[in-house]
Amino acid sequence: MLPEAFEAWEASKLTNIPMEASPDKEACGFCEWKAWCPAWLWAQKQGDLIPSGIFRDMVATLEKVDIENGIGLVERMGPINAEGELAPTGQRAGAVFAGQALSQLKSLRESNYDGPVFLGGVRLDGETWKLGDWCDVLPWTPLLEGRKRD
Repeated sequence: MLPEAFEAWEASKLTNIPMEASPDKEACGFCEWKAWCPAWLWAQKQGDLIPSGIFRDMVATLEKVDIENGIGLVERMGPINAEGELAPTGQRAGAVFAGQALSQLKSLRESNYDGPVFLGGVRLDGETWKLGDWCDVLPWTPLLEGRKRD
């Protein structure tokens, strides 16, 4: 039993090489790795994953942000390939950031990060996107090392 335990322990170590993606509705539904996985975004583009419900995960750029008031203008980004490269979609919306989402946004600004962001759990039940304690605002940094290129 000891060799199997060591094998499982070795397999659980963090690496720069991503896990093999197998995007589907159930696997991606509550996955904690979307900010690093280009496969779920590409699966949406290919029609394999159809976003639904009022809480959505997406990748966006922060066009204008007023940190003091927790408001901004964001533009949804779409994948142009399976490696996570992005292009603007033209879908823009106002966004309200509060709680954890605002704290994470402030941290990104303080670190001078200026790229696309993964927005996890955005509430889309109106014209304005709502991001709060239930959300993630993280740099969009897909893990690509070790991926086979087509």
